[in-house]
Amino acid sequence: YEAIPKGIDILYSLKANSNIHLIKTIYQKVYGVEASSQGEIYLALQAGVLAKDIIFVGPAKKELELEYAIEKKISMIVVDSFSELEKINRIACKHGMVAEVSLRINPQEVSSHSSIRMGGGAKQFGIDEEKIKQFCMDICVFRNVKVVGMHCYIGTQNLKYENLIFNFETALDVAKRLQKNLEQKLKFVDIGGGFGIPNHIEESELDLLNLKKEFEILFQKNREYFSDSCCFFVESGRFIVGPSGYFVCKIIDKKESRGKTFLIVDGGTNCGPTSYINGRFLRRNPIISFYGENLKKNRMVVDIVGPLCTSTDFLAQDIIFPVELNIGDYIIIENAGAYGYMAASKDFLSHFYPEEILLDVEYMKVIRKKNNLESMLAYF
Repeated sequence: YEAIPKGIDILYSLKANSNIHLIKTIYQKVYGVEASSQGEIYLALQAGVLAKDIIFVGPAKKELELEYAIEKKISMIVVDSFSELEKINRIACKHGMVAEVSLRINPQEVSSHSSIRMGGGAKQFGIDEEKIKQFCMDICVFRNVKVVGMHCYIGTQNLKYENLIFNFETALDVAKRLQKNLEQKLKFVDIGGGFGIPNHIEESELDLLNLKKEFEILFQKNREYFSDSCCFFVESGRFIVGPSGYFVCKIIDKKESRGKTFLIVDGGTNCGPTSYINGRFLRRNPIISFYGENLKKNRMVVDIVGPLCTSTDFLAQDIIFPVELNIGDYIIIENAGAYGYMAASKDFLSHFYPEEILLDVEYMKVIRKKNNLESMLAYF
């Protein structure tokens, strides 16, 4: 919350890591969660998240999923299309109720600097901004649905606070326009997220101090356009859980091939945090630490690859280490807590599933204080 203005709450995006024990821990620190499937809603409820603190987003929501969300009385369903609104109206009619929903809007103008753009241009997500007026006219035929909110998620993995401010300003402008077309004040405004974390040694951390300063100015400038009871949200998954995770691999083999040295480890793309880490495909080497006993100072340049029978199974290419690593030593990819285990192709080649081990906060403080991973590896 150190970068978020007072009056805005945080929703944890379960897609980043839906480990039930993590959900329980994170829920104690945030307002609620954002789910993208019936399965994620179920996990949230099992973790003790109250139904009133769950929103349901994403395209292609099945009728069965919408029925489940409505029966569980979750806080908000975020509508992606007209046909989805029709489904909700039909289900709500069957239950003899009026379902309150939010519209996901795809804005026309967005920052071009997001690592992964989820808004602007032609997208499978949401309703195009220029269609808002007609959409608001068309939904008058539905008697069992009421639009009370807006959702706008523009881009992710932003490391420049200026990009986030631009996107948040765009989302608030869209919300004001939606209010005008609905001829009513909104109760729910979700302006998205996109808070980034460094994946590479060359990348800098997000400037939270300047982000909060500019965010405060932006929010106060726009707050008067909304009702006093309107709830405002940002979302975060990667930023919350990404830095807490380490992907630990053991070196199983070491070989030379035509001038290149390969370290072959026991975890690759089947485990997740390799070429696809924190929700993005890497084109540069991730931040990697190492551990071994009696390491000799001897600069080495290596490729690190996984155990799969495919040339795409790599963790790093031409990475430089200040020591000589050998069979039995460990390499550790940092900032690997998001989109790793959850996005892994774990069944490919039928290797054993990777273990996901949670360590408490005090234990991690010890590890960071020692500035090495010996104590963590001893835990295994």
